[in-house]
Amino acid sequence: IEATTIDDITRRAGVAKGSYYRYFADKTALVESLLEPVAQALLSSMARAGTALDGAVDTGLYALLAAELAGILLSNPDVVRLYLQECRAPLEGSRAPVRRLADQVAQHAVLLTKKAHARGLLREFPASVSALSVVGAVERLLFAVLTGEETGDPLTVSQGLISLVLDGIRAR
Repeated sequence: IEATTIDDITRRAGVAKGSYYRYFADKTALVESLLEPVAQALLSSMARAGTALDGAVDTGLYALLAAELAGILLSNPDVVRLYLQECRAPLEGSRAPVRRLADQVAQHAVLLTKKAHARGLLREFPASVSALSVVGAVERLLFAVLTGEETGDPLTVSQGLISLVLDGIRAR
């Protein structure tokens, strides 16, 4: 993001620089605009999973969450690829919206894990270790899918990962 100039963006989009500034104050505003629909859907899905965990008796909702997230993410491949390329960047400049979203995803994942621990659904690993391990694995697999690495059917990758992870952390 930082290496791309507004001139690069307008040239590639085939619009005048003035037209760009009519809609966006700067690159940060453009990045926020690109991320917003995906971020809303992603965080809403995770919030619904948190509510569902309040009454959960098993870990089945993780497969439902994985399928829902896969649909959201795979229907927005360019935005997701941008997110994956920049989500570990410093919280500064035009990358800040991406990093803020990454931090929100991590916070939601830790919250979901804590709720699952409270329900006795997961083994008592530290919530941040479990949650961030899963987030990291999902992000790496998603990047592989979006860049054409051989991973199998993209719609079943996340469900397979959740099953694999839960076999290790599900309460016995």
